[in-house]
Amino acid sequence: MLNPRKIEKIFRTFSRLRRYWWGRGWGLWRCHEELLWAVICLSIKTNLIHRSELRMERASVTVPQLSMLNKKELRRPDEFMSIFGNLMQWATERVRGVTTIVFGLIVLGLGAIAWNSWSDTKNRAAADDFREIVETASSNLVSTALKLGSQEKGSDPKPATKAKWEKVASELPPFLEKHGLSSFAGTALLYQGRANLEIGKYDVALKAYQQAESKLNGAYRYLALEGQAMVYMQQEKWNAAEKLWTTLSKADDNPLRALHTWNLGLAQEAAKRNSEAVKTYKDFETRFSDSDLIEKVRLRLAILQATG
Repeated sequence: MLNPRKIEKIFRTFSRLRRYWWGRGWGLWRCHEELLWAVICLSIKTNLIHRSELRMERASVTVPQLSMLNKKELRRPDEFMSIFGNLMQWATERVRGVTTIVFGLIVLGLGAIAWNSWSDTKNRAAADDFREIVETASSNLVSTALKLGSQEKGSDPKPATKAKWEKVASELPPFLEKHGLSSFAGTALLYQGRANLEIGKYDVALKAYQQAESKLNGAYRYLALEGQAMVYMQQEKWNAAEKLWTTLSKADDNPLRALHTWNLGLAQEAAKRNSEAVKTYKDFETRFSDSDLIEKVRLRLAILQATG
């Protein structure tokens, strides 16, 4: 097939021939000129036919294919439907397992609802019983700062106070046996430790405070540690008490760290470690200068510095 460039080349060749043969005979040139135009027309016709065939061939191939492709695309499900369909197929193939899982989840949900209802009922009952027990006792669980020489070893508290704490100490064990799983168990153990500390049952008090420590968090846990330290002070176990007071005085989230730092100094004095007590009292002056105990701290510091 002749392309336009070949046609142009042929036309230039015959143009040169035309000039050459111009004077040599009109008939010969006329023959060549007619031949040239015949070749040109044949080439153009062949070109047009070929292009038409190509267009028809492309149309006959691509249009049905595109039509079928569009139909397939329209029939194809989207991503969500595909995922959902796969899940349904997976569930259908595992009907027994899926049924067991669903049934188990329902049972767990009903169990959680029943447990919450039971816990709420138990806590309400525990609250009523606990209120009746502590009504006769002091609601202040925080021990006041110990004063050296304020009580003789083994001295009993005032009879009225002792009678109240004895009543509380006798009523709390049955309460804990009945409501040991309630949310009041930790606070009840604090009261049990305090009651036994006040009536001189130090071993029972220490055990109650240790149990309370495992059940409480935050500031209430610090009260359980303080109770243990108070028991050790009463038993003159100064090293054990000093260790707990040190822990309490260094706890930044402890709201009673000023009081506990003061008690740390007292424990160090009682253990005859006056130099360490002086450091503790100076640290108290720096950290808790606005505390109500500051005058007592300065007095103890002055006495220790004066006695050398």
